[in-house]
Amino acid sequence: MPNQPFKHHFLPVFYLKQWAGADGCLVQFSKPHGNKVVPNRKHPDGTGYINRLYAISGVPDDEAVRFERAFLSPVDSKAAEALVIMRDEHAVGNFTAKQRWAWVQFLTSLMTRMPADIAMIKENVKGDWLAGTPDLQKKYSELKAEGDPEQVLDFIKASDDAFFERGAMAILERIIRQETVARAICSMHWSVLTVERSDFKLLTSDRPILYTPHMMGKDSHLVVPISSTEIFLAARERSFSRRIRARSQSHLARILNGAVIGNATRYVFGSDDRQLPFVQRHMGTKPVPSLIERLHRLRLKRMQGIRMRQLRGGGDG
Repeated sequence: MPNQPFKHHFLPVFYLKQWAGADGCLVQFSKPHGNKVVPNRKHPDGTGYINRLYAISGVPDDEAVRFERAFLSPVDSKAAEALVIMRDEHAVGNFTAKQRWAWVQFLTSLMTRMPADIAMIKENVKGDWLAGTPDLQKKYSELKAEGDPEQVLDFIKASDDAFFERGAMAILERIIRQETVARAICSMHWSVLTVERSDFKLLTSDRPILYTPHMMGKDSHLVVPISSTEIFLAARERSFSRRIRARSQSHLARILNGAVIGNATRYVFGSDDRQLPFVQRHMGTKPVPSLIERLHRLRLKRMQGIRMRQLRGGGDG
């Protein structure tokens, strides 16, 4: 199939465009040579991507890019439409349930689609299969096709990278579609905060979303910059939103910038390079575990619990 999209944006173009200036470019801050932060003007289409990031190795091109073309690209397109309406005070009253859900799915994708997340899923999917071998053997025996090895370990050893990468991308899609987190965000009180009078423009990064580990607590919330002067806030309680709004715009912008760039891994983005010293001091200094990292830790903890129960004769639960 011609014209396969191998340029895979972990930060979509429509999102980065919100920081572009009159020349259509934004400033990308990175550390290409050690610890020194270097600013470069980039078009939104020329940054925030890795070639074949979501592609599956060793399969035909149309299958290799299915996740990007058939799943992630539509998520981004629908979110771009939702963002236009959400930012328009005259149109936001017509915001539909489908548009709200589209924005939520985009948010959950931002929690899981970064390069480090993809690497972790791909690295651990084979390890998870091996670690779960005692439980898998029975299921494998029931499902194996004619000609497959009798033992699941032999099947795993004989499988190529494509088999595990298919599994990894299927896991990622299930996580993004996972309705528990999505419905929790969807049920929160939403608002768009402006900081036009702030002394600082808002920055963003390759880890732009800040959220509480639990989504159902009184102070549960999610925050993400959506332009150089606007913040999306979802909060469980309206009182939390009111407390945030009570802060001065400069204070709010500075606190959010510090958290968003402190959580960055590769890139920080801004509309200009005026905050270069601030980025230099804070970039990557306060990383927060990603959703994928949290889920992986929970899975390991659960598997350890199963092993302990098996050792004590308690079964596999």
